[in-house]
Amino acid sequence: MWSSTLLAIGAAAFSGCIIGGYLIFSERGAKRLMAIAGFLLAVYAATVLYFSQSFAVAVAFYLPAALFLLASFVIKYWEKRDAYLVPGIAGLALSFVAAAIQQTETGIPSLSLGHNALYHLVQASALLLIFWTARGLTRGIR
Repeated sequence: MWSSTLLAIGAAAFSGCIIGGYLIFSERGAKRLMAIAGFLLAVYAATVLYFSQSFAVAVAFYLPAALFLLASFVIKYWEKRDAYLVPGIAGLALSFVAAAIQQTETGIPSLSLGHNALYHLVQASALLLIFWTARGLTRGIR
């Protein structure tokens, strides 16, 4: 189960790179990025399956992709001022806040929220915001 979880994190990172690439690069540039990201995903998958199942490996692979997607949302927003990008920017930023909550083990004892519960609440909110941006992105595809 843990291997599958780590591979899913890799797939999410790969997807974030592709989405970000298509937002800010030409189609040719986005396809080049897809080839590079695909190669890195294969290296990541091999690492997870045969060498290390440390969560640190997942973070090292996912963090640059998440930062790239955030940067892509910001760049595209400044370029086009498409309002549907704002929730995605906020959601990705909130996702980093959630990670900080988890790593620092910050909870809210007065609400009986341990760090894990608080992390999941914040992360769920972040994912909802990112979902709203994904809906906005797909409206142009239809």
